[in-house]
Amino acid sequence: MMKKIWLAAAAAALAGPAIAGGAATISARASETLSNYEPTGEKVDCLSTVEKISIEAVSETTFLVKSGGDYYLNHVRGKCAGATRNDVILNFSLTKPQLCRLDIVTVEDNIGNLLRGSCSLGSFEKLAQKAPA
Repeated sequence: MMKKIWLAAAAAALAGPAIAGGAATISARASETLSNYEPTGEKVDCLSTVEKISIEAVSETTFLVKSGGDYYLNHVRGKCAGATRNDVILNFSLTKPQLCRLDIVTVEDNIGNLLRGSCSLGSFEKLAQKAPA
């Protein structure tokens, strides 16, 4: 049985620094969260949906994922066109109680359900809180 998770793509105020390695700007909220964390290099292929999961489109190629109390970066395969727009929904169709690498994400207009784009998830890279300066 297919289970769908609907998550709003949060990007109301596009501002902030460029993503390392790209020229895309990110939302102020994602920028603030990312400034407190750093990549650990630790990657996992799946996150349990038993934990509350929230996802913010940092760019059309990168998502900031919060699972329980942990943060992860996910660099999608391809490009999720329109994912940073504030009038879209990220739709994940799951066949198991996990959000996993290679799961397909569709970006849909939240008014007319028009398909804006789609991509598949990459591995989830765990972030660690930076030590105070």
